[in-house]
Amino acid sequence: NGHAIEYRINAEDPYNLFLPQCGIINQLVIPGGPKIRFDTCLYPNYVVPNKFDSLIGKLIIWGRNRHRAIHLSKHALKELAISGIKTNIDLHKVIIKTQEFKKGNLSTDFLNRINISKNLKHFERMKLAAIMQIFKLFNIPFQSGQILKSKGFSNRWKDFAKIEQIG
Repeated sequence: NGHAIEYRINAEDPYNLFLPQCGIINQLVIPGGPKIRFDTCLYPNYVVPNKFDSLIGKLIIWGRNRHRAIHLSKHALKELAISGIKTNIDLHKVIIKTQEFKKGNLSTDFLNRINISKNLKHFERMKLAAIMQIFKLFNIPFQSGQILKSKGFSNRWKDFAKIEQIG
């Protein structure tokens, strides 16, 4: 009895056509608690090779019904943190907020139907706005581009990860 949801966590960039990612896992925070399970081979300093299936973990949530499983999922996805490579964790966070997902109205054209790229962009803007609020709340001086500047060149995704770590 009950309802289970499995989130397939992949080493891929949903903001960039789901390109596969490789690299070193810097930090790993695994959610825990009753009815939450994360199956993975990852650990800090693990090297995700470039010749691999992009699946790096499965987050499995069980609830007494779909509504409860989704509720627990929101917390587990918020707790799950993998740094060093890009993953599709944000994608799952966006998907579970949609009415179509909540209703179970899923199909092979689901991502196109809900306009996932627009929703991901909105999610990214909201995260950045939250980080800026933290700067404001704690009176942290910030100049446009201050965090985003790196020596020699700028990589948008690395820069975003730096900002994300602050939040």
